[in-house]
Amino acid sequence: MRVGIDAGPVVASHGGVGLYVRHLIRSLVDRKSRHELRLYTPRGTSLPEDLRDVTKTGAASWASMRWWNRRTTGKRDQLDVYHGTNFQLHTTGASGTVLTLHDLWLWRYPQYSKKLGGERWALQRLKRRVWSAQRVIAVSQSTARDLQEWLNFPSERIHVVHHGTPVGFYPDHNEPAWIKVKHDLGLPDTAYLLFVGGADPRKNHRLVCHAVSQAPAPLRDYPLIMVGSRQSRGDDLLETARAMGIAERVYCPGTVSRHVLRLLYSHATAFLFPSTYEGFGFPVLEAMACGAPVITSNVTALPEVAGDAAVFIHPHDETDVRKALLRIIEDGSFRRALIAKGLKQANRFTWQRTAEQTLAVYEELCA
Repeated sequence: MRVGIDAGPVVASHGGVGLYVRHLIRSLVDRKSRHELRLYTPRGTSLPEDLRDVTKTGAASWASMRWWNRRTTGKRDQLDVYHGTNFQLHTTGASGTVLTLHDLWLWRYPQYSKKLGGERWALQRLKRRVWSAQRVIAVSQSTARDLQEWLNFPSERIHVVHHGTPVGFYPDHNEPAWIKVKHDLGLPDTAYLLFVGGADPRKNHRLVCHAVSQAPAPLRDYPLIMVGSRQSRGDDLLETARAMGIAERVYCPGTVSRHVLRLLYSHATAFLFPSTYEGFGFPVLEAMACGAPVITSNVTALPEVAGDAAVFIHPHDETDVRKALLRIIEDGSFRRALIAKGLKQANRFTWQRTAEQTLAVYEELCA
């Protein structure tokens, strides 16, 4: 079986989709199956350096896909299956196509679209792509439900395949490295709360800031570190902090490397991820893998990913957030139990299983 895979996200994105495609490709290659992978990147690009070694194994090859002949690429390259990993289906295979659907958040919240004409036409195109695919991989049961509810897509053509926990996240208590990170980023030398997600409105930084601004003792003694883009879709982390009177307690280092993020997770008193919508939610598993106690929302895919290893809050209830924080800070045995559960939960999500289940979808389609 020869499978074409859209590897474009590893070139264009270092976010969740790029992470998924990078780990999926490497895990499929590591399986050393009899099947051949054909990896495609957009015209004028190539595989990133950290993935070029996969083509040396003989299990994968690479090609640049040109827009003017991409519809015939599948036939030319004798693909059996083509896997669109990021909402797009550029070509097809002899047995059809597989499309990964990560979420439908702009369908649910079109007001956040960056497109001049909104999401109307983009969503219609997405609907046509979804219905043209022979199989759709949903990254969570929550996304699968959205597919059925919003696109009326048949359940028998949907396969739920969870992501694995991102590689490189573990409890990191390297003190010299931690001291250097605090110095370089100008962070306080004290216990702190951590939020990851930037100013993207669905990541819900406003709820976090408001909860902290009204916090009683001892919460007022904890600075808040907010990682991610400082500005996004009209919102600004620092402006929000200033407006709520907590600017002196908020630190915004921007987007950081995996090494720095691992240290931030590992030393956090609590990790806050009160997103209003997630198709999966990588940061929850990253934090758990590093031993951070997790507080997250009780909506969309987050309960599915966090299992029994997090404190769940309503994403619009700041009182919920304060109660969760106080419990983690004041109850040491509860905090330790939460950390232990989180480490076990993160270990349940493996890229090996993601690769096996994805391969099963290809094989079913070809059968």
